[in-house]
Amino acid sequence: MKLISNIYLCTILFVMTLASFACNKTEFLDTKPSSDISTPSNLSDLRAILDNITLSYHMNYSPMIAETSADDYFLDYSSYQALVRPYYRNAYSWQTDIWEGATNASDWEYPYQEIFYCNVVLNALNKMELTAQNQSEFNSIKGDALLIRAFNFFNLLQIFAPAFDSSTAASDLGIPLKLNADINEKMNRSNVLVSYQQVINDLQEALTLLPEQPSSTLKNRGSKAATYAMLARVYLSMRDYSAALKNANSSYVLYNTLLDYNNLNKTANSAFPTLNPEVSWVGISISNYPVSSSSLSSATGYSIDTTLYKMYDNNDLRKTFFFKVNTNGKTINVKGNYLGASYSSIYKFTGLATDEILIIKAECEIRNNQRNDALNDLNELLKFRYANYIFPKYDTLNNTELLNRILQERRKELVLRNIRWSDLRRLNKEGANIILSRNLNGNILILEPNSSKYIFPIPDYVIQLSGMEQNKRE
Repeated sequence: MKLISNIYLCTILFVMTLASFACNKTEFLDTKPSSDISTPSNLSDLRAILDNITLSYHMNYSPMIAETSADDYFLDYSSYQALVRPYYRNAYSWQTDIWEGATNASDWEYPYQEIFYCNVVLNALNKMELTAQNQSEFNSIKGDALLIRAFNFFNLLQIFAPAFDSSTAASDLGIPLKLNADINEKMNRSNVLVSYQQVINDLQEALTLLPEQPSSTLKNRGSKAATYAMLARVYLSMRDYSAALKNANSSYVLYNTLLDYNNLNKTANSAFPTLNPEVSWVGISISNYPVSSSSLSSATGYSIDTTLYKMYDNNDLRKTFFFKVNTNGKTINVKGNYLGASYSSIYKFTGLATDEILIIKAECEIRNNQRNDALNDLNELLKFRYANYIFPKYDTLNNTELLNRILQERRKELVLRNIRWSDLRRLNKEGANIILSRNLNGNILILEPNSSKYIFPIPDYVIQLSGMEQNKRE
């Protein structure tokens, strides 16, 4: 196929990294899909582009630098020093200068690479004839491209733009919204309001195209259930709890499968099945952030935050299936995740699943004074998470206490799923006043609520090549 000469150059120019990649093809281009991406001529070519979730290039992959800055884990000092990429050290320790002049940044490039491929697909579809015979596949491909593009725009917003605030969104700097595959189009930053609206527009259009139910075997493909779930995640980050609840309800009506943890194998390295029935749409972490690095999956690498670990009761089965205590009896590693991978895997699950939908429903319901509904949804989740279905009941809590309990269960359920950073941003906007701290060789670092360090700077080389305005990080 003619991928190397055309699409390689286009992709690199688009993400504005020509200077750093012009002489060396990157690994994700070494293995190529079975169609000519540069000139896709039929629906099979387009489906091959979107179905590629291998390391030949990245689809459904999530940037993880925000997870690096969050508080679900910590590094010992020697592992912190040993991180290969300086920008992950800087993200972990909340430095002002993240990139240190780096000439490539996967947390920027991978999302925009996926967006580029989605735009290639969408542009090609606009030139193809829609017939009664091809309509189902045509719609599925278009819906998937819109879902993946929205997923990536949303992830970029959590990193490179301020938390959504309805009072300032129209003036806050958002992200470049690349909506076609024209590499000559100048990239400019939209405002936050327009950026989020584009995410919502893509998802709402995808709803009109995708099948209702997720595939039981092709978890990388979209559905209405998954798209509603993504809309619920987006609206939750915007603190639009009514819209989040509406979309979570719509998702749950279409797909509500939950894993019963009582039926999982406690002795397995990872008890979660690869084709996890609780998952409506798979998302995968990029492999080069600290908790995904195989070189750190040891007692001397990282540890799950001990305060977080202590939140799990002994009969809470998540404590057994999510984590493993190392032989030193002190540090805790990830044992398994919803990809079905064991603790040593370099990849983590970042997609959409029923458990997230239930916990979104419960939070939004209690915020909307729908107390009984919130309790019912919380109980529905917890009964499948506790041994012998004996789980704590929270009927006697007042609404404020119940909200706090739901938020705690949210953190326990969604650990290391690339959600915590977004939660920290929105909850601090709600006045939660969550203060993060690191201890690096006796040096105590603090991240204050609503700090400008909750917004990452755009990579320096992108600013230099594009002239876009940089984020202020102090």
